[in-house]
Amino acid sequence: MYLVIVDRIAGRYYRPGPFAKGDVLKASQEPENKRDPMAIQLTNVETGRMVGYVPKSLGHIIYNYLEGSSVVVINALSDLIGITLQLSDSKVMESLKEDIRTKTDTMAIEIKDDGSVQVDVDPLQSSSSPPVEVQGLEGSDDSSTSSSNKRQRVE
Repeated sequence: MYLVIVDRIAGRYYRPGPFAKGDVLKASQEPENKRDPMAIQLTNVETGRMVGYVPKSLGHIIYNYLEGSSVVVINALSDLIGITLQLSDSKVMESLKEDIRTKTDTMAIEIKDDGSVQVDVDPLQSSSSPPVEVQGLEGSDDSSTSSSNKRQRVE
């Protein structure tokens, strides 16, 4: 199972610099950060340049689940990123989705093992509102499959 989280990069004001749609970023814990010991730093994999942080409210939720994660720039003009977490425990998945839904204004998308997708359409919706399910994504369950093979436009 994968959890894809869509959010904006924090701290870009202090680190201007070019990056483009599709750039891969590395998410690293930064426990030595004096302002926030649970900070998650984002570094451009190709250039090695630090580009910003995962927003604090989201970072505190996903801090312990970064192993095996990937981060891709979705829209460079608006600093929009997609963070993909690979999770094997459905209880952890549900707990993370609930925390994201109730503690942030971030969109969470679950990609299930069968390829179906569950999207929280309105990130600020109450937990009683039903999420949207999309069936029939193409791609394999193999973890080596790129995330581009598991995308489908949801409107």
